[in-house]
Amino acid sequence: MDLQGMAEQVSRRRTAAIFGLLAVAVLLVFRIREAPPSSANFDKGLIDVVAGLLPAVGMLLALEAGLLLVASTPVFRRRSEGWTALTAFAHLVFLVFAVMDHRYFLATGSRLNAELVIYTLRYASSMGGILKEGFDLQFLGAIALVLVSVLGGWALSRREPRRRPGSMASAEVLLLALAALILLDRPARVEVPESLLDHMLAGGEGAASDIQAFGPYERPVFSSEARRPRDIVLIILESFRADAMGAYRGNPEQSDTPAMDRLAREGVLVENAYSTVVHTSKALVGILCGGFPRLNLEIDEAEEGGLPLACLPRLLGELGYRTRYAQTADGAFENRVGLVRNMGFEEWRMREDLEGEVAGYLGMDERALLAPALEWASEDDERPLFLTLLTSVTHHPYQVPGEPPVEGQATWEDYRKAVRHVDAAVGEIVTALKEELPDALFIIVGDHGEGFGEHGIWGHNLIAYEEGIRVPLILYGAEDVLPRGTIGGLRHQVDLVPTVLDIIGAEWEGRLPGISLVEPKGHQYVVSSCWLRRRCIALRIGDLKFIDYYDLEKMEVYDLAADPEERENLASFYPRAVLRAAEARLRRIQADLESIYLGSQRRTMTRLADFD
Repeated sequence: MDLQGMAEQVSRRRTAAIFGLLAVAVLLVFRIREAPPSSANFDKGLIDVVAGLLPAVGMLLALEAGLLLVASTPVFRRRSEGWTALTAFAHLVFLVFAVMDHRYFLATGSRLNAELVIYTLRYASSMGGILKEGFDLQFLGAIALVLVSVLGGWALSRREPRRRPGSMASAEVLLLALAALILLDRPARVEVPESLLDHMLAGGEGAASDIQAFGPYERPVFSSEARRPRDIVLIILESFRADAMGAYRGNPEQSDTPAMDRLAREGVLVENAYSTVVHTSKALVGILCGGFPRLNLEIDEAEEGGLPLACLPRLLGELGYRTRYAQTADGAFENRVGLVRNMGFEEWRMREDLEGEVAGYLGMDERALLAPALEWASEDDERPLFLTLLTSVTHHPYQVPGEPPVEGQATWEDYRKAVRHVDAAVGEIVTALKEELPDALFIIVGDHGEGFGEHGIWGHNLIAYEEGIRVPLILYGAEDVLPRGTIGGLRHQVDLVPTVLDIIGAEWEGRLPGISLVEPKGHQYVVSSCWLRRRCIALRIGDLKFIDYYDLEKMEVYDLAADPEERENLASFYPRAVLRAAEARLRRIQADLESIYLGSQRRTMTRLADFD
């Protein structure tokens, strides 16, 4: 190679190094801003910042190596300006995604991944308001930092480099090796092989029937009509954590939920109720279908043939009920109409079908639910009514109708205002429906909770702590079956289907994973999962709680009796055998829940094959 060619190689490697170092500087600024505001151990804080940089630096090294390989192709070998432009564009794209990840982390405490990016693009039309809500000066500052780094790299790369004759080690190989070390030397996800699930479904040793999370699922088949039919009103509270309700904090005088506190005092309060998955569409499956949803990001249950469970609307329809559903959220988001249809509802109304003031990017004033609810309650139809209503204002951005949007990072006080609005609306809805349906059973339940940085996480999708998975649950108007008071034990959203069937006196055969709330004892243990596939899952046995991160992070253990806020991780005090046993239990549970859906898919494919 002549001296000119060598100089051009040196120049390109120098250009890549300049862009890379500036990009690392931007990433370092982001990670420092993301670090906790105070740290008792400076060295540990520095190590955490560096550790947080490693995945991004690994991707950056891979990008640099790829660009240098592109530089060796005939197209760019003699076109230095074209290659420099490509390098600048590649770094601009890389840093724009870094800004997105940085903003997402500041808002939620969690990092972006490919699944979330694809999900956001898929529902961009419904989630467009998120950009408006999150567009602030911090966002502009991050974008400005990106532009300065790219333009600065371009300017520095234009300076004539000093020529270096002689042979040089391949920078491409070195960068790829470093990228491989950083990207590949990470904790591995523990996947449950489909071959193992096939073995379980076939009934071999360790079959699914032997390791069910809450017991096997067999579709209920009714042997008689309901002996005690009554109207049923199910009100599902969006993003409503248990401790947001005064009844779960000893009914203080300054409660944000006086209306629902009264219903709890006059009805039944379930002390410890848990969500299936901390995401609304998934949690709706647990509430209305009596079983877990599929533990993945996609809302497969809304697709045709994607919901193998017999849900409460369909079951009650078989018992002669008319089934209705309404929500103040956008019906197009996550194909909620498809999910409601698959569950067996006969009629539904979504935000686009209601009249009222829009709140946030997905919701509406909850009082808009009152008109369709009263319309259905007063129908000229002798069949009992099963009515489900889903609220929305306590979902991010917690905008209360009639008030300006929340600016910047939403706070606990912003959330409390939304809670007060929802409580007042629920009180009005229950009072109005009680006049039309005097003997109705009212069930009020949260779909999941909401985090505000208690454990460094905001929102709900990635929280396995109590603020994310413990939800309020009240039954009002069933004093003949459930006397007033408090129900203890470990309870779960999947308990609602057997509870309703028990209260209306329906006799059925089959097996459901839930336990009726009429039964004095609850579950031996309960399970709640994060939304993203194999990200985190919680197991509570008595007062002991395990959080498994599928080897992405170390397992956490808490004693909820002594530490209800989950501040002291006791994992280091437990023998490894105990942690391994909890981990094995959770992996078997996860495999079992998957087996239900894989079995349904297999049966569907078999039927299609037979049809062909």
